Amino acid sequence: MSWKPSNLSDIEARAWELIEKTPAPGKHAARNAFFHMERGYLLEKSDPEMALFRAITAEEEAITAIFHALQRRTYPYARKLDRWNHRQKAAVVHYFEAIAGLVRKAWVPKPQVSIEKVDGVDTVRVRFQVPSPEGPQWIAWMYPDPPLDFGLEIDGKRHDFRPEIDALLEEKSVAKFTALVNKRVEERNSLLYATAQGIPQAIGRVRETLDETNGRVRLELVVYLLVDTVKVHQQFVVQALDAFVHLMDLIPDDSLPER
Repeated sequence: MSWKPSNLSDIEARAWELIEKTPAPGKHAARNAFFHMERGYLLEKSDPEMALFRAITAEEEAITAIFHALQRRTYPYARKLDRWNHRQKAAVVHYFEAIAGLVRKAWVPKPQVSIEKVDGVDTVRVRFQVPSPEGPQWIAWMYPDPPLDFGLEIDGKRHDFRPEIDALLEEKSVAKFTALVNKRVEERNSLLYATAQGIPQAIGRVRETLDETNGRVRLELVVYLLVDTVKVHQQFVVQALDAFVHLMDLIPDDSLPER
């Protein structure tokens, strides 16, 4: 299908070109994430339920692209990721949310993502602003290379992100991660299937939800590029994937609804 998103910013257009250069099937899942988001906005007024479902599907496709990239690059445990498993993809959304919470409270500078020319080729890079030895009037940047090739230890131990998961559960007033993932799967299903209360109906916050989802999708596609375009195994990716797989192992197979 020959299609290109409309109204892309300069950096989004450059990211789209990078996505187009990645191999299938990850490329097509990433492209489809853009496609579903654009269609979701078009349906906002005429069919808000399908607009929200398109947005959910866009995020699932962005996560599917990440799964493909992890498997293509043969990361440890990547074969445990299943692109057809809605609970896994729902869990990734909250898992990323927990990691974002760690980044927000960390003492290190907030990482920034940019697309810059490296040897004449557009490349996704992660950078941290650091004090310049030339004085405060100058800006200095630190670039990990590869961008996610660093480990995270707290008190001398490899971090597993469980404290951030617990903080997220407390923030959302949910006792277990299973329940949080379950709620997201049910929200997805509620846009499709009738219940004892009637047919699906989206009420309020449609545009806000579309915007929030669109922001996450863009970040997830950055993760896709950061994984797929780097040939070596990056330490932080290995660490985060290992912790995620062990987290999913704690959720019984029959504990979440599938439709």
